[in-house]
Amino acid sequence: MKTRLLHVRINVSDLEAARRFYRDILGFEEAGAWPPDAPVYVDYQYADGAVFAIERGVPGRGARCNFVVDDVRRLWTRVDGIVDVVEPFEDVVESDMRFVIRDPDGNELGFAQP
Repeated sequence: MKTRLLHVRINVSDLEAARRFYRDILGFEEAGAWPPDAPVYVDYQYADGAVFAIERGVPGRGARCNFVVDDVRRLWTRVDGIVDVVEPFEDVVESDMRFVIRDPDGNELGFAQP
């Protein structure tokens, strides 16, 4: 059976702190928040991949979401020194550049460039 990932949501302890992290530090663009007057859930713009969202709740430990980005070196330059790094930027070969960081709730976020 083949599967296709449609949606990834991670729980966060402080929704506003997580929104600032994803928006201001990582540059994610919000697609919507629900409910609009007092959000507990936010999802982000996406291209051909799964929907990524955060929701106020009990944060988990050990989760990792991996993202493909157009310019991983530029994103690393933007976040280096202001985020919790799990695996620093690595330029193994031109086709395998990546790094892994933690969000404010300890979730691991991997970024790679094909």
